[in-house]
Amino acid sequence: MKLERLRLYQQELLQEFDGEPINPAIYYFYREGWHLLDGEGKVSLRIVKALNESTRTTQAYFAGRECWFHLELLQATVRINLSGAKGIRQRTKPALLEKLQKC
Repeated sequence: MKLERLRLYQQELLQEFDGEPINPAIYYFYREGWHLLDGEGKVSLRIVKALNESTRTTQAYFAGRECWFHLELLQATVRINLSGAKGIRQRTKPALLEKLQKC
């Protein structure tokens, strides 16, 4: 059931960011570890650190070209990679957060 809800969120996310190169990835916490939705293999230590950091912030954790948005109710975090931009600028953060919260 949790995975179904995460897949629905992912669909809404893609619709909300229609055509934007966000390359979303959804990670969920289960049995004391982080897992990539519909992915296989271990999550790298770098990603685990960012995921853990995202759980400590009330809005989102920004690092370089990535935004980590934690979904507390689902025990999951969305990673948005803005590959077309040179880092996430201050003026784009509020608009990005608004779209993430809308989903």
